[in-house]
Amino acid sequence: MGDHAAPDAGWPYLCYEGAEKVYEALFPHPSHAHEEQRQAGTGHDPALEERRVAGAIKTDFILSAEIMAITLAALPEGSFWMRAAVLAIVGIGITVAVYGVVALIVKADDAGLALARSNAGPPFGNVIRAVGRGVVKGMPVLLTILAIVGTAAMIWVGGGILMHGLETYGLSAPAHAAHAAAVKAAALLPPAGGLIEWLVTAVASGLLGLLVGGLLIPLSNLVIAPAWQSLSRARGRAA
Repeated sequence: MGDHAAPDAGWPYLCYEGAEKVYEALFPHPSHAHEEQRQAGTGHDPALEERRVAGAIKTDFILSAEIMAITLAALPEGSFWMRAAVLAIVGIGITVAVYGVVALIVKADDAGLALARSNAGPPFGNVIRAVGRGVVKGMPVLLTILAIVGTAAMIWVGGGILMHGLETYGLSAPAHAAHAAAVKAAALLPPAGGLIEWLVTAVASGLLGLLVGGLLIPLSNLVIAPAWQSLSRARGRAA
């Protein structure tokens, strides 16, 4: 397969999801503000939490599939069993590293609350309760940071896949422009040239992903979503 393998089709979803999150952050929709106020007022909204978990699982699944596809494309030619073993190792690594960490984050609030309510006596009890309160208070900040990093990762990965795909099909101008800018930036600080080159390339991929994702937002809202709703209603009437 190598570098000439055709790109997979997960980039539109990643670009769209990332750009939509940026758009919602810049221009909050009244319904989103209502959901946040409702959650803040009740402290726990099971329906909202289920939707967020479902969305996170879907995004993680797409990202995991993209990582597997990129890994498969990067593997040199070899036996079927060698390639299968490498993919199995990567898959296990993704499961442990991504979903294991997500599970820990999801349960961090409960763990912090349990520590904050600990009945252990001094002096360790005071430390345990302080740690628990710190975990509970720090989780919103951590989740905000993770949301920002996750959004950036979606845009970056989606844009990178698109840029590589355009290059594969002969439209190499975006990739060449990004590479030229990265080389020029790296030359300004040779000791950190490799890091700077990677950062500039990642930013270029992210900008491309954000641009394409932004174009997909009105297409989805004005064309795809109404068409899907009409098709669903037609199926409902036929049933």
